[in-house]
Amino acid sequence: MRIFLLSLLLFPVSLFSQQQSSLVWKHELPENIKTIHPIENGRYLFVWSDEYAWLYESATGKKIWNVAIREYSDKAVHQLLDDSLYLVSDDDTLKCFSLFQNRLLWKKKYQNIAQEEFEALKKFDTLVVLSFGETDLCISLLTGAEIWRARMNYEKALVEAGTQNAIVVGRRNKYAAFLDDGSCTLVDGETGKRLLHLPKFEPNSDLIKQQRTWFYLPPNEKYIALVGEKEIAVIDVKEDSLITRRPLSVDERYNVIIPTNSGCGFFGEEKFIHVNPVTGAVAEAAVDINGIRNYASIQTDSGEVLLLSLENKIIGINLDNGKILWQSPPKNPLLNGFLHRFVTESSNNIVVTYVDPSDDVKLYLMSINAFTGKINYRTLVAHADESLPKRNLPLPPVLLTNNSESRLFGFENIGFEYFCSAIDSVVSFLIYTEADMIEPGTKNDGGEGIVLLDSKTGKVIAKNYMKIAHGLSFAGGLTALAKPMHLDSIVVVAGNKNVVALHSKTGRLLWMLIEDDLNGSYALEFALVGKRFLIRTGGRKISYTYDQKKEKLQMKKAWEEDDYTLLAVEPASGKVLWKKTFDFDPWTIFPEYSVVRYSIGDSLLLYGSEKFLSALSLNSNIQRWIFEFSDSGVGTLAYDDMYKPSSYWSGEYLMHKDSLHYYADSNTTLLTKELAGEKYHWGVSRVLQVNYSPSTNSLIAIGDDGIAAINSTNGRRLWHYEWDYNDDAIQYRPMFIKDKLFYCIKQKATLLHLATGKLVWQTVLDKETGIFLMPDCSSVIFVYKDEIFGAPIQ
Repeated sequence: MRIFLLSLLLFPVSLFSQQQSSLVWKHELPENIKTIHPIENGRYLFVWSDEYAWLYESATGKKIWNVAIREYSDKAVHQLLDDSLYLVSDDDTLKCFSLFQNRLLWKKKYQNIAQEEFEALKKFDTLVVLSFGETDLCISLLTGAEIWRARMNYEKALVEAGTQNAIVVGRRNKYAAFLDDGSCTLVDGETGKRLLHLPKFEPNSDLIKQQRTWFYLPPNEKYIALVGEKEIAVIDVKEDSLITRRPLSVDERYNVIIPTNSGCGFFGEEKFIHVNPVTGAVAEAAVDINGIRNYASIQTDSGEVLLLSLENKIIGINLDNGKILWQSPPKNPLLNGFLHRFVTESSNNIVVTYVDPSDDVKLYLMSINAFTGKINYRTLVAHADESLPKRNLPLPPVLLTNNSESRLFGFENIGFEYFCSAIDSVVSFLIYTEADMIEPGTKNDGGEGIVLLDSKTGKVIAKNYMKIAHGLSFAGGLTALAKPMHLDSIVVVAGNKNVVALHSKTGRLLWMLIEDDLNGSYALEFALVGKRFLIRTGGRKISYTYDQKKEKLQMKKAWEEDDYTLLAVEPASGKVLWKKTFDFDPWTIFPEYSVVRYSIGDSLLLYGSEKFLSALSLNSNIQRWIFEFSDSGVGTLAYDDMYKPSSYWSGEYLMHKDSLHYYADSNTTLLTKELAGEKYHWGVSRVLQVNYSPSTNSLIAIGDDGIAAINSTNGRRLWHYEWDYNDDAIQYRPMFIKDKLFYCIKQKATLLHLATGKLVWQTVLDKETGIFLMPDCSSVIFVYKDEIFGAPIQ
């Protein structure tokens, strides 16, 4: 038996100024820490280390609770429940502790139960079902009393393959168990009674290998949809009955299950099956999975109707009664293609975009009567002098959502992009692409532009075709250009070294900026600051890879457009009010740069280089102030040194967004490991930077020599902090948290106060120390082997 030792050390942190009275706390534990778990958003911290477990207050290190298990086994039960109870085995006894009551609630022994055979736990309100070997044991969490036990031989190979061998239906207090005899059993979690048994039903192994979903439990938990090896089954978990079980062979290259408003569907190799669990109706349609292109549904007065779009064919299915309403006749000249996007609906009519790739690639707006299949209209909107791109297979695994963006079966890309929206009875198309476009109904080049149509009749209200992005050779591609911006009735579009403004209701060309106006560059951002419309050109994108064998980080420019210009434009006329050209990259020193983000009020815009920061007057194009980095003790902000390797905890995303007043670039994760039971990443993060908080009007520069706060009105230095920077020794990149700045470089974890630049605390860490910023931004926790220590942020 080990002797339980615990010491709490409260000590002044190194390098404090004389005025500082903050302390960090530290616990040296008897074993290396296995797991930490924040509770109440990080206010408390649960710590587990084999036979020991503790609960601390994160900010102060105050111990709330602890336990030492005499006869502990890592194979036995050790589970944290509801962030308040700790269930753990002590030899042949199961114990339940209340963390916040700091007491043992109960302890029980269970006859013929080997605690070391523990495999899984399922919770149903105040009941817990524990799986031990071939036995499921249900106990009361309140008293530990045994409620029931049942023999249950789970199929362990499912867990080994990376999936699960039980589906918990918490709202019904039931679970579906998959057993080693190849069967599925629905079990009552309160009584242990077997409610339904499906012999010879095994989850589909091909889908599991491809990490695709093989079951679906809807939010109301009324049924479970299952995909087996050669069949599907749908179980009514409310009524404990089998709704249907039907043969179905699937293709693992596709996602099989699709939820609908009425139930769920299954795509098989040779047929589609839909099950309505409310009515019990089952629809089957003979289809080749390779011919399926898309599907869309419409809620009509008589129920939900699904349109199944195949190559050159559409099938209408009533999902309420399972009847196939209609199938389009073969060789229908109006259906030489497939449904691409859902647009809107009206009564029993569904309006969609339809792609016909039989002769070039043509895009139509089409209205179909969902009950009869009658095509009300089909209006040509766009014509690309291109071939349909190759199908994208296998499909990526997707989450189960009834989302139109995930419905396409490898035909998302039709060779050109378009934006489509419906407001009232008007459908608006905005087409701009580098593809070769033809004006519909003619042989003229220039099929980009705007088209407005009546959604009820399909008639063109207005149209204006032209060339916008045709011939684009920019390495960043269309996605790097500024997104279209609506300014009242004006829509502004970025193209191939041009900018086009169109009237959103008439399609009329209002104005155009050409290559000379943009200094031979591409518009990468549109912004409206106050009443000023600004256009920004120039930028770069960097990608990183890591060679594990050479242990070397490699940086590569994915693209760079080095003609940097800022223009102020009159939105109504397109008149260029002023233009500023830069002979350096003025945007890279800022995280997530955009004109709106780095505007100070409506009058100033921040920009800078490797050597200085400046503010530009948006009224007069005059430089208001300049801040020299070197002269001010900041050093330099070399473009190639902005991003450096750093580690970080995956739980950062839980931090309150309102606590992060400053902007941050996304981290590029290259490696992931587990530290203290949590996912811990190593990758590339922004380090050197100039950052601005609009909410606090605070401006911070971080260079290779020091950190400085700058008055955003006049550019004067408010304070300076000299830091010991080494870009090869970054453990945690600078992180803005409320009114503090945290970082760890050269093993020194440091917290600065942004208002004063004064050191709040600093402590020296080991290189292998894990750093965890608590989600509530109240504290930072450090874990190293058998030591855990922390300090408050607030």
